Amino acid sequence: MSVLFACCLFGTVANAQLSQVVVEPYTLVFGGQPAGTTTYRIYAEMEDSDDIITAVFAINGCHPLNVSSSTTFFNDPLGGINPSGINPAFFAVFPSIEADSWVTIGIDNSTAAGASDVGQAATNPADPFGDSVGPAATGADLVMEDGAWFTLPTSASAVPSGPNNRILLGQFTTDGELSFNLNLQAFDGGDQVNGRIDYVHNASCEGAGSLTGFEEENATLTFPAVIGEPGCTDAGACNFNPDATEDDGSCEYDSCAGCTDPTACNYDATATNDDGSCAVNDECGVCGGSGTSGCVDSGACNYDPSAACDDGSCEYDSCAGCTDPTACNYDATATIDDGSCLQLDECGACGGDGTAGCTDPLACNYDPSADCEDDSCEYPAAGEDCDGACANDCDGDGICDEDEVGGCTYEFACNYDPAATDDDGSCEVSSCAGCTYPFADNYDATATLDDGSCFFPNDLTCPGDYDDDGDVGVNDLMMFLSYYGGTCDDNE
Repeated sequence: MSVLFACCLFGTVANAQLSQVVVEPYTLVFGGQPAGTTTYRIYAEMEDSDDIITAVFAINGCHPLNVSSSTTFFNDPLGGINPSGINPAFFAVFPSIEADSWVTIGIDNSTAAGASDVGQAATNPADPFGDSVGPAATGADLVMEDGAWFTLPTSASAVPSGPNNRILLGQFTTDGELSFNLNLQAFDGGDQVNGRIDYVHNASCEGAGSLTGFEEENATLTFPAVIGEPGCTDAGACNFNPDATEDDGSCEYDSCAGCTDPTACNYDATATNDDGSCAVNDECGVCGGSGTSGCVDSGACNYDPSAACDDGSCEYDSCAGCTDPTACNYDATATIDDGSCLQLDECGACGGDGTAGCTDPLACNYDPSADCEDDSCEYPAAGEDCDGACANDCDGDGICDEDEVGGCTYEFACNYDPAATDDDGSCEVSSCAGCTYPFADNYDATATLDDGSCFFPNDLTCPGDYDDDGDVGVNDLMMFLSYYGGTCDDNE
């Protein structure tokens, strides 16, 4: 309801224009007054003819509303919550309709200008009207915590009429005593932007709700009027009078002012109005002081030059450490040397005793006592051991198996390979065999291996001179021997 109602609540607060709220007995025209009852009409009287009222409202937790009777309200079965549905043409036939109880803004029947603009809504309770002023109502008190009956700001029903600039707010018929507490939304001169005023019967919230910011208290919104006792009505004042109903401006706040906090060092047991002077002891025990406690020994790790008093907290361990910049455990934050400085060992361990060396068991210079590797490991050449000897030499010829070259190692063979180190049985003496004697009839210049096939001419002029040099010498003997024992072909 507060959101719905807010559509009509806007603008800024203006000067007051509600003169008063009046209650008057109303004389019915058609004589339908129920026995023993009186019909009352409630009017708001405005200062100017262009001032308007748009709502009679209640705001949850702040400004409640009630219209009450010491007995009950009369409601005709043909009546309504508001008079927008009441046709005066029926009054002559059903005169009691004219006595019906209802709420309104400015109209008293369905034929009045702006009658269709009048309505009502509520959230707390959801329907406060039906049991109070509805056609089937029991006549109970109209009590609202959050709701309103209202009209549009542009409606003719919102505008006052008559010499007293009156706006009708409701009609109530009862045989008891009428009373109410109302709240009205008004706009000075009809100005919805800058003319808003929320006239309330209570200036401050009666619960946890929020003020609208446009409130102005008006005593005539409460009926019957309460005759007040003057005095100080502010409960926070030193001279607060709980029996006073009208504040006379006498409130004062100094005579009872002081510190009301029992935990404060300047607590004043006679003070009832806290003046914000409460103080506490500082860390050095001075009431209201600003001193701090701490270590005042400049040689301590936690020396505090701002401390006003010593609190016994000085300590000498947290800043102790190695102060030698060349040490591996040098502590740049240490201010007290505790003799803990260390150096790196050969393995880079701070304060360790490890030695560096070759840690690979397969290396020639493996050092089993080394704690860390120093990249000094040495390894034999491929195929050799650490002494330079062949690791693999199956034939024992001093040439490593990995370096062996297969081929013919017989130097007189046709396919002799001087690079071969391991004879592979491939030697052959046929492809290069032939007569190697130039003086033979069948001398073969391509032959490198004499196969004893040479034959010489039989018409030697010098018997035995096989090389035809004119002498019979050792060479001729050698040639002879090379042919000796051979077989001659028949045709040669």
